[in-house]
Amino acid sequence: MLSFLVQNAHQDDLEPTRTLQLEVADRGCGFQLREFGSIGQWVADSTELLDAVYQLVHQRVFDEATFRGWVRLHSATFDLGSTRCLLVGPSGAGKTTLSCALVLNGIDVQADENTFIRGGVALPLPRPFHLKAGMEHYVPCLREHTGGLPAVREGAVRAWCPRVDGPWTIDKRRVDLIVFIRRDAHSTRAERLETASAFGSLLEHSYRGSETIRPVVRELATVLRNAPAFSMTWRTAVEAVDQLQTLIKSGPTTPTSER
Repeated sequence: MLSFLVQNAHQDDLEPTRTLQLEVADRGCGFQLREFGSIGQWVADSTELLDAVYQLVHQRVFDEATFRGWVRLHSATFDLGSTRCLLVGPSGAGKTTLSCALVLNGIDVQADENTFIRGGVALPLPRPFHLKAGMEHYVPCLREHTGGLPAVREGAVRAWCPRVDGPWTIDKRRVDLIVFIRRDAHSTRAERLETASAFGSLLEHSYRGSETIRPVVRELATVLRNAPAFSMTWRTAVEAVDQLQTLIKSGPTTPTSER
């Protein structure tokens, strides 16, 4: 089951700052997960244990990043040529769905869920893409890649590594474009956002740890100084990928468009 957690990603320009040691004990009636030096937590079964390990490891990463001045966004990250784009939206907006569609179109997707920003630069947080049941309905070409994937909850969530042909390299790069996404049953449409509106939306999809609001505001304002923002509704993954490519190729003066 631990294969669900494994990702083949590395970051050339980052050195590890902490080592996390976890201990798991089978108590017969459940498992005890303990971080070195802590009291630990109890879970009922192996699925809950896997989820607890995932949550704990990622929370420590989030804490460390916050301590070092990074702000976390609910965002996917992809690079098309020299352009780095953030896809921002709540759970269910389609970040993972569109990330899969972009990968299968040969586009370099570095994260499907979380991205750190600091000084106008984005640092994606790699993880296997978490595919929920029915994902292939939205991205049919995904079917040939999803057989035998590690899964939890009786296959309800599967882990897919988007780099099947080699190592997955994550890098820091300046943000060039921000796109806020949401599903729409009728059309795929994009329109430019005013900076004030984009700032409010970005703040809504940012996470705050122990820091005050001031550093978060500073980092969001910094990234928006360099990156134009758009709002995009999408009907199908194919249309969404086409629209994203059009936005990038056309530049920040792209007029409102609809499909």
